Amino acid sequence: MKTIYVKHSFDIFNFEHIRLLKFCERLAFKMMKKQNEQIRVLIGIENYEQYIQSVDQRYMSVLEMVQLLGTRGVFIAVLPECPEIDTQEFYDKKEIVKRICVGQTIPEISLELNNYELYTDNISKVVNDIITNVELKSYDVIN
Repeated sequence: MKTIYVKHSFDIFNFEHIRLLKFCERLAFKMMKKQNEQIRVLIGIENYEQYIQSVDQRYMSVLEMVQLLGTRGVFIAVLPECPEIDTQEFYDKKEIVKRICVGQTIPEISLELNNYELYTDNISKVVNDIITNVELKSYDVIN
């Protein structure tokens, strides 16, 4: 099954993550209508850096959101621990035809295949704002 692939940390899951997943679902739906075939959205959860939430917590957050998606007939799957580096072998195995790149980072293989679409986001800003607010509130409580 042809696949749209997005990977992200999904740490401190928030409304910007929801927008990203909705974007992927809409794109899959458009491709399904245009190509008249099933398109899957594969959501990879990064787990190779230090994150605030465990991979299990982030996986559960994404799963909860996925239950709300898929009403357009788009099949959505979650890969709890995706590979750190995208490879041709991974793309072939998962039948990835489109890679959604969050921010400005584009994997080398996607550049070579020219199969990427940039998703400009505010995810990092929102997460940083949340952390700053928690730190400020913690400071207020201590003082």
